[in-house]
Amino acid sequence: MPQDFGVYRKRYILAAMKSFPLKEKPLHWVSSAKKDLLAFPAGAVDDFGYALGVVQLGGTPPSAKAWKGEGPGVFEIVEDHRGDTYRVVCTVRFAKAVYVLHCF
Repeated sequence: MPQDFGVYRKRYILAAMKSFPLKEKPLHWVSSAKKDLLAFPAGAVDDFGYALGVVQLGGTPPSAKAWKGEGPGVFEIVEDHRGDTYRVVCTVRFAKAVYVLHCF
């Protein structure tokens, strides 16, 4: 994978965000989710920051997929960083906020 792939993906996400509504939902962290996310490597935190920004603006990032067994509105965002895989689970079921449920 090219070293600048993350930069390309971020540009794609930013370009895609132009078509989303500009009303940003607040982000709420459940339990230790924020602390767990901040323990990830800096590059992974940066990638998840962009992905969660897309979610807050009403979009679906390319790295998101439906979380099986939880029904509609719960997503798992997956990022690979230097041979390790990191995941963030969030829900958009609520009209007024996005909840980050789990980071691992």
